[in-house]
Formats: sequence, structure tokens, C-alpha cells
Amino acid sequence: MNIQNTKKDYAISIGKGIIGAIPVVGPLIAETVGSIIPNQRLDRINDFLIYLEKKISDIDKEQIELRFKNEEFIDILEDGMLQATKSLSKERKEYIASIVANGIKDEDIDRSKKKLLLNLLNELNDSEIIILQSYGLPPGNNREFHDKHKDILMQPHPTIGTKDQSLFDDRTLFDAQKSHLARLNLIVPNYKTLKKDKLPEFDPKTGMFKAQGYKVTSLGRMLLKSIGLQTW
Repeated sequence: MNIQNTKKDYAISIGKGIIGAIPVVGPLIAETVGSIIPNQRLDRINDFLIYLEKKISDIDKEQIELRFKNEEFIDILEDGMLQATKSLSKERKEYIASIVANGIKDEDIDRSKKKLLLNLLNELNDSEIIILQSYGLPPGNNREFHDKHKDILMQPHPTIGTKDQSLFDDRTLFDAQKSHLARLNLIVPNYKTLKKDKLPEFDPKTGMFKAQGYKVTSLGRMLLKSIGLQTW
């Protein structure tokens, strides 16, 4: 007898029991858990499925069952479940569940779009999602949000005389996160409108036109909306 396989089968059977206890979603995928999810991640999958169940609680059960027979939706679900195995935060699991739930709710599954959104979400860390959301909120109506996340959103300002290297490191990481969002086309530089005969200001660090901050793109708004976050 292979002890390793026995342990794996035992873990999978426990996982099936946990997932099977979730009324609608659980029984539909319990039989596939063993082939998709490593057993040590089943607790995260359980949390993800509970969030998914809540998000589709108002959907007709027959519609849900039809989706679980659709290969395109199963492809989205598998991507979502695999991402959930690596998700440590409650918020991240909810974001993934929102995208997968839209694959059930929407009339058109649109597999390629949902997989793209899942891939974009997978590219971002939790701080980058908060930064992106800060650009998606209505102007002048985000004080509470900024106060809540000030440790992430407040730009470090080391000066020439600063001796603490960690401040420079923090600034480098802060700028890198925004640059990453820009590379993914989720935010773009916001340039000041020039008056007639006025020359643009250049950024000495980049040699490019100096931006007046960033603004969220249509793709950025789409991602925020798909993961259940407020945007305007």
C-alpha cells in the first residue's frame, strides 16, 4: 500500500465532504476537487466557495446547474479555484468569487474576458488593488477610503538629507506599484492641459512630459467592477 497516496485520498475525501456541505455549489464540483486542487489548499477553496455561494444566492438553481455543465464556465471555475489556493486574504478570495459568479450570472459567459480579468487580478498584489481602487473612486468622495488605507496610499517623501535608507526603499516600491498598474493599462498618466503657447513641463527623472498623477482606464474600471469594488 502506498501511504502517500492513502493520505492524499483521505485528504481529498475530507475535502469533498467539506465542499459537499455547501448547498448549491459544493455538490456540483465535489467530484472534481481531487484532480484540480492540492489537498493542503482545500481550506482556502472552502472559503472561496462559500463566497461564491453567497454571490449567486439569488440565481435560479437550474441556471447554476446548466453553467456547471458548460465547458467554458468550468474552465473559468478551474482558473478561479487554482488562484484561490494561493489566496491568503479574505478580500482576495471574494474578488475571485465575484469574477466566477459573473460567469454564472451573465447571459453570455464570455470565457476569454473573464479569464483575462482573472489573469489581471492574479498579476496584482493586495496593495496594488487598493491603489487602483483609489483612482476609481469619485473625486472628493474618497476621504474615508484614503484614511483607512493611508499606509498604502501615502507617498513616502525622503529628502536629500534623509539618512534612513528604508524611506528610499519604500518610495521605490511605491513608484514600482504604480508603474506596474500602468504597464497593465489599468491606469495611465494624467497630463495637464496646456494653454496656448505654453511649453510642457518635463520630468528630470524620466525625460518625458511631467504627469499630474494618474487616472484609471476603462480596463481598470472593468476590473474593479468585476471584483465587486466601487468605481464611478
